[in-house]
Amino acid sequence: MPDTRPFELPLSGAQREMWYAQQLDPGNPVFTTADHLDLVGPLDTARLADAWRQLVEEAECLRARFTERDGEPVQTIHPADGAPLPVHDFTGAPDPDAASQERTRTRLARPASLGADAHGGELHLLGPGRARLLVHANHILVDGFSRSLAYSRLAALYRGAAEAPLPPLRLLTEDEAGYETSERQATDAAFWEKRFPETPQPTLLSSALPGTARHTLHRSAPLPAETAERLRAQAWQDRVTLPTALIAATAGYLSQVTGDTDVLLTMPVTARTGAAARSVPGMRANFLPLQLSVPPADTRGALLRQTADGVRATLRHQRYRGDRLRRDLGLIGDAGHSYGPTVNVLDSGAEFDLGDGCTALLHNVSTGPVPDLQIVYLDAPGAGWTLRLDAHPDRYTEDELTAHLRRLLGYLDQFAQTGTETPLSRLAAVRPDELAALREAGRGPAGVDRFTDVVARVRELAERTPHALAVDDGTTRLSYAELTARAAALSHRLAEAGAGPDTLIALAAPPGTSFVTAILGILGA
Repeated sequence: MPDTRPFELPLSGAQREMWYAQQLDPGNPVFTTADHLDLVGPLDTARLADAWRQLVEEAECLRARFTERDGEPVQTIHPADGAPLPVHDFTGAPDPDAASQERTRTRLARPASLGADAHGGELHLLGPGRARLLVHANHILVDGFSRSLAYSRLAALYRGAAEAPLPPLRLLTEDEAGYETSERQATDAAFWEKRFPETPQPTLLSSALPGTARHTLHRSAPLPAETAERLRAQAWQDRVTLPTALIAATAGYLSQVTGDTDVLLTMPVTARTGAAARSVPGMRANFLPLQLSVPPADTRGALLRQTADGVRATLRHQRYRGDRLRRDLGLIGDAGHSYGPTVNVLDSGAEFDLGDGCTALLHNVSTGPVPDLQIVYLDAPGAGWTLRLDAHPDRYTEDELTAHLRRLLGYLDQFAQTGTETPLSRLAAVRPDELAALREAGRGPAGVDRFTDVVARVRELAERTPHALAVDDGTTRLSYAELTARAAALSHRLAEAGAGPDTLIALAAPPGTSFVTAILGILGA
């Protein structure tokens, strides 16, 4: 009889990032990822419920719960406890699809959980031969690669074609632990140090300072079929992949609207390079910088080839953690959460065969938090490509996001019609009267945040709003004026003791107002 007692496993680097991010705003619903599996054909709901229970039993990551012990996060894998699959019947609604979508929005508005309901699913009945499986999970449990892996397994379990169960989650943790002490990790670190000898400037389309967002703005539109086909033909002609062509075209657009010839993108990677790592669902996703040089005199073909080289190099060194690299590069604060707009090419429309004439079509609903701007290209079999922009609501307005969507679609259309040797300067998807305002929008304090910038920004806020609440740890509340006064006093004492730039200072303080004050005081010394 299998051992069903709970057991603990170390958190992965990606999970630790998610844990600490969620401690800043516990329960924030943006940390919930979600997908729809649109089911077409004859469906046996009892059989699907059995397959769902078996999937949760096999995929240990879906049964993880997170607590804190001595200031450190702890991951505990619990038994499946039945893994129910609730059914919502919308067949009698005037618009079953709209009713299902509204139910999804309601579910995703709930606080993100780190406990027993961090993962779940529900079945929506839409009509004869039509149903929808909503799957939601806290991002700390799974990444996009894992979700596709889980859906493939679910389909195999449903049709009775499953062989050996999914491997245990410990394979992922052991794989990561081995990497951390390996020569490979040192090689990757050396690569990134050589790649960025100086701190890069993030590419930004907005200088607005973000707060903690509890929702994400979305805008989407179909990518015209003729544009997609032309891009595909270009990619074949220049011997690159279509995703590479989409990334290159996006970099061209960003260069035009910002005026930057060096464009820095955030590239999502799986951080899985071995067979074992690619067979186990779990949170491993990583985000790394992709820098592309886009001078106006360069040709379309040159940009495609440069992008292909950059993507290949990044993938060869994708296991080096993005949060560690940000610290290495001195990227901290608001801009440090991303290197620039994230470009994500997703197989959102992947199809899964459930057998007996039933298929499941995958549609992504939410990818999790967006620190700035995410440009997503979604491929759906039979429906074509969709371009979706996800944005932080403090950085962008709905009108700005809609305008970027329109302009990017126009740029993609022009890019698709150019020849290999066409200079990028020939492309003009942005009207001259728009260009100055767009380039100005990306300039401002949301650029690279060095350590001294943090102090300057807090002092600026103290001058503008001295009595506004700056820190509240549940016991003590400090206004900006009080915070800067206490930090300045500590800075003065440290300076008198001989502290200054490059001085190593130890800090022992519990999380709260004293910790924040001490950090500002040290940075200001």
